[in-house]
Amino acid sequence: MRIAVVNLTAGGLSGGYRKYLQNILPLMAKDERVAALEVYMPAGHSDICKSTALTLHSIPADNMTINKAWLRNELEVRQPDVVFIPSAIWINCGQAPLVTMIQNMEPLVVPFRGNPLKERFKNIARYMANLYTCRKADRVIAISKFVKTYLTEKWRIEPDRIGLVYHGIDLTAQANTDNRATVESLNSLPFVFSAGSIRPARGLEDIIRALAILNRDQTVHLAIAGNVDPGMVSYLNKLNNMAMNSGISKRVHWLRKLNDAEMAWCYSQCSAFIMTSRVEACPNIVLESMANGCVCVSTETHPMPEFFSDSALYYPSKDFSALARQIQSALSMGDAERAAMSLAAKAIASKFSWEVCARKTVDELQRAVERIS
Repeated sequence: MRIAVVNLTAGGLSGGYRKYLQNILPLMAKDERVAALEVYMPAGHSDICKSTALTLHSIPADNMTINKAWLRNELEVRQPDVVFIPSAIWINCGQAPLVTMIQNMEPLVVPFRGNPLKERFKNIARYMANLYTCRKADRVIAISKFVKTYLTEKWRIEPDRIGLVYHGIDLTAQANTDNRATVESLNSLPFVFSAGSIRPARGLEDIIRALAILNRDQTVHLAIAGNVDPGMVSYLNKLNNMAMNSGISKRVHWLRKLNDAEMAWCYSQCSAFIMTSRVEACPNIVLESMANGCVCVSTETHPMPEFFSDSALYYPSKDFSALARQIQSALSMGDAERAAMSLAAKAIASKFSWEVCARKTVDELQRAVERIS
């Protein structure tokens, strides 16, 4: 089977998307069913995979219309058996079946909440692009049961056209807690930890308000890792003002985007990992926190329970008083209880494998080829 993987974006790749491609592409290339793997990347991302078992091509322009025309010509020349577009953007692939994947549920579920006007318009465009592509694609890969349910119930996509393929976790890399770049501001401090891009869909106001309640009873700091997404400075300012007005600004540490060693150190040293997101497709940060054996507190919002299962303490989204109580419960755990929750989290994380993800992805591509044969 000759596969074309087309990563058509506005020019950039998020950290989570890069990690997905870095892990899955070499494994797909090794699959005995794959005769050739041609991978198309935005210019400037040719470093994403060094495997000689696949061929990397740079998509030349930043203009989506030009790129689509260039890609159509490439696909016509190379004649792949199937085209896989993980970014859910439609391209006329000629006779080759197209398989797509939903990676981001924010535009589908919470496109407006807290976002500036420009981002709301972008989310509308993302919603329409995802809907159009999913309805026209030969197969759709859902990366959680939550996504599959949305596609079948909201968009009426036929269940037999949807395949469920979870992302994986690199347990070896995440287990390495060698602190080569210590986060100095947190040394010797008791802290809870959260991570991910800084934007309204993260729901970080929950934890700021919860920390203000805990401030009256117990000294605990909050460490938040992640970049501020473009256009989201106003959201960061809102959170900082909230912390300042609550008298806890000195206990909130904005850590920027951390490297793997720094992330591993934060996972290993935090008193609890806190997940406040309003929506996710497949929350990779959840898998990382479990793989590192964190005691976790999470919103009940889907799909978090699908991944955490019974290895987390839950609270209703936006109920910061309940979140404060659950954080207090995590902080009050004895050694035996913490160890049991840590082992349960690691056991669940061990079930999420990039090898399985790659194999099932190729399965889905093969089904698309067989469907039109």
